[in-house]
Amino acid sequence: MGYVFLVMVMYGWGVIPLMYLFSFVFKTPSTAFVVLAIFNILTGLATLMTVNILSIPALDLLDVAKSLKWAFLVLPNYCLGQGLSDIFNN
Repeated sequence: MGYVFLVMVMYGWGVIPLMYLFSFVFKTPSTAFVVLAIFNILTGLATLMTVNILSIPALDLLDVAKSLKWAFLVLPNYCLGQGLSDIFNN
């Protein structure tokens, strides 16, 4: 449970600055909340699923999966999903 707590705390520290920067794009708070919530869900799911699907050995795209894994590390949502997945696998 300590690892999960640590991943959640680090996710909070990573996502707050990102959402703060994106908040200046919107004029109304309700629109910002809805759009950023959808953005968080989609980037978290889409990036994690993309890397996991491309990591299937039968597809022979492991080098692309490794490159995308490094590229997606700037997104806190991907890091949260990957961290929880790594905790589960270990």
